[in-house]
Amino acid sequence: MPNDKGGTERPDDPRDDNVTLQAQPAEELETISISDTQDRQVRIGTSLSPSLRTDFITFLRANSEVFAWSYNDMPGISPDVISHKLSISPSFKLVRQKRRSYDAELYEAMKTEVDKLQAIGFIREVTYPRFW
Repeated sequence: MPNDKGGTERPDDPRDDNVTLQAQPAEELETISISDTQDRQVRIGTSLSPSLRTDFITFLRANSEVFAWSYNDMPGISPDVISHKLSISPSFKLVRQKRRSYDAELYEAMKTEVDKLQAIGFIREVTYPRFW
């Protein structure tokens, strides 16, 4: 569909000002603590029958060790399972993005998160050849 600038708009254009609605739970949720020693909580649906709810909570508490509550709970995940690579076609000209500036508080939060991920080996710094 044409826009004011003579081009066409795509319905999936991320620059579009329209807000995309996010998925919502199909029912009301209830927060359940599944650990007595730590603040480990999950959310379950409220439409469960009382007996199924009790059985489900018992099951979750008995198997709480299988949940990954922090990065440290997931050591040794193989890159074969999950990894991210940039597929860059050599036929396209590389474009360097401008450095974005962030306020100090947000920058520190991002730095802390990156440091955590680097410390446990989830991410690592790589160096790509520079052609510009």
